[in-house]
Amino acid sequence: MQFWERQLQLKGIKLGFGLLEVLIAVVIVSVGILGLASLQSRSIQSLQEGDNLVTAAAIAKEMAQRMLSNPYITAQGRQGYLLTDINNAVATAGGAAAWAAAQLSASPAIANCYTTTNTTSCFATGADTNDPAERITALSNMQLMDEVEMRLLAANELPNGEIKICFDSAGAYTTWACDNVATHVTARNENVYTIKVQWDNLFTNSSQMYALQFTAECNVNDSNHCTN
Repeated sequence: MQFWERQLQLKGIKLGFGLLEVLIAVVIVSVGILGLASLQSRSIQSLQEGDNLVTAAAIAKEMAQRMLSNPYITAQGRQGYLLTDINNAVATAGGAAAWAAAQLSASPAIANCYTTTNTTSCFATGADTNDPAERITALSNMQLMDEVEMRLLAANELPNGEIKICFDSAGAYTTWACDNVATHVTARNENVYTIKVQWDNLFTNSSQMYALQFTAECNVNDSNHCTN
């Protein structure tokens, strides 16, 4: 009997070691799986933020191109494309969507910017397209259309996305706020314009920003328009 009892004890010890090895293996595999899951999560975060950065850069570039294609309004500086940012009109309205709806309601002529007839694009209905004053109004409508479209694009394509156009001589690439100090390139009678696009990083609960600077004519040289 003692022999068989001894054999059963040895088998029990071997069985115990087998279970312990299985438990250790399960722990090791679990740690590995958790590590892979964490790595995958970080990869997804990096890809998402990369996409957001590309989107922000495309929005900023498109806004700059629109400003350069409307030089009359751009040349007015603070009274041109910068006006809505300086007056905080978007924030006061409660966001881009509310602001855009108010602009469309107050200025129905901007809907004419979408006409397929180039000769009447952005002109008020029934306007004389040969009248210089009506042409200036049409350019103002074009500016407003650009403001509406680009702010809605930023808000819709980026998490809490915003776009800002301003003069910023100090923190153009580091802070969302603008100092409103114009940098004038005297030789070319141009100013440095700054476009900033900001959005929320949903993974880190922090704000991200992309900034673009370019020069364009700013020909009304007083503190309300182009100089300080």
